[in-house]
Amino acid sequence: MKSLFLSLSLSVFSLGSTYAQMQKFFKLDYRFVASEMPSDAEMAEIEAFQTVYVNDKLIKVSPSTLESPIYLINKESNKGSILFPEEKQFVEVSTGGTTMDAVEGMSFDFVEGKTKKIAGYDCKLAQLRIESFAEGVEASIIDFWYTEAIPSIYWGEFEMLSLIPGAVLEFTSAGNGFVVTKVSKVDVKQSEFEVPKDYTLLELDEEEANEVDSIGSLTGMQVADNRFIYSNDEGTLYGLADHDDQHITGLEFTFIDYYRDDVAIASDPDNKFGLIDINGKPVVPLKYEYVAVDYNSEAYLFSEDGKVGLLNKEGKILVKPEYDQIATMIDGKAAVSKDDLWGIIDVNGKIVIPFEYEMITELNKTNFVVYHEGIMALYNLKTNKLVKEGYDYISLSQDSPLITVQQGAKFGFINPLGEVVIPIKYTAAGTFASGEAIVAEDPDGEDQYIINMRGERVEEN
Repeated sequence: MKSLFLSLSLSVFSLGSTYAQMQKFFKLDYRFVASEMPSDAEMAEIEAFQTVYVNDKLIKVSPSTLESPIYLINKESNKGSILFPEEKQFVEVSTGGTTMDAVEGMSFDFVEGKTKKIAGYDCKLAQLRIESFAEGVEASIIDFWYTEAIPSIYWGEFEMLSLIPGAVLEFTSAGNGFVVTKVSKVDVKQSEFEVPKDYTLLELDEEEANEVDSIGSLTGMQVADNRFIYSNDEGTLYGLADHDDQHITGLEFTFIDYYRDDVAIASDPDNKFGLIDINGKPVVPLKYEYVAVDYNSEAYLFSEDGKVGLLNKEGKILVKPEYDQIATMIDGKAAVSKDDLWGIIDVNGKIVIPFEYEMITELNKTNFVVYHEGIMALYNLKTNKLVKEGYDYISLSQDSPLITVQQGAKFGFINPLGEVVIPIKYTAAGTFASGEAIVAEDPDGEDQYIINMRGERVEEN
């Protein structure tokens, strides 16, 4: 079932609507986990691999790369659209109540008395037992930690999450899966849930349409030029075929990802991951506990004996698997944890910042942020010197020198030297991107508007 976790990175949902120009949504940031997680406070602000927007009517799941499709879900109509950004095409699908026959037989065990706090929300535990079709392989137990304070989130291969009465904030099997690191409330424009006008509808025949509607089965999915996925009748084993339905491989895999630079992540019936070429031949042996793309570099994360490292697409080990966690690469560097301490390494494993911090939450080209006993501090990346401390929240921009900070209930912006350049006066504030940030000054933080790097209000078109 680890294939579910990686296939999550394949999914994003988009759909047209006729609702108000702006609607209120929960925004959830996700990251992968591969071993024992730090505390909820420590997990805050770690780089996300995807973002989900949800309310009672709509769901949108947005990955961190254009190579992955985007899905839009309308809960009221049980309809949605899958967008393929690189091809500028989309398909229309059924979801929710219209596909519940596909998840019949799945029975969640809602565990009484077990709770934990994730991203600030009290969560309950549901468990699902998945029997293995491979001889000698034990059944998988998947833990779903969910909160009823946020509407249910489901899509594609994760249609079964519609059976859980709330949003799943953590999803793990044998310590591998995903976790929500941050939840916020935002206003989102209607256009964000509409199929772009320059996209064309991908016409499917009846058989193809049934495959797309079958709760996100990989069957029929195009993963590369002239490469499609076919499966057994149960949808548990997959292989590669061409557009003439000529089989390139046998039914050897339990998961095949989209191809990237002529290789794709795949897993076998023993839940071992590696990389395969366009003909399904192993490039990196399927022997690791998981493999995941780092989209900001040419590297792949991999796990062996519960530890994480980095390798390239040829299988060369760049960073030995000796770390508990490796965050997303930023400008060739990543925050990593080892033996309960955090430091920073480069893509070749060279230590840039020594392992001396309780938690490094994020970094950019000039700074990194440290969490310690509920307080955040800003450090200089080049010198490893403290710049400013005492903030409740710090968020770095990847394309702007301005840094979002929070003191008490107010937000503002400082520069890399720790100097306040836009007053700490806002009741809500986002991170600068392309020279602009979203802020609010009303008590509830709901009357949001855009400012530029001088703190001036920007009129929206």
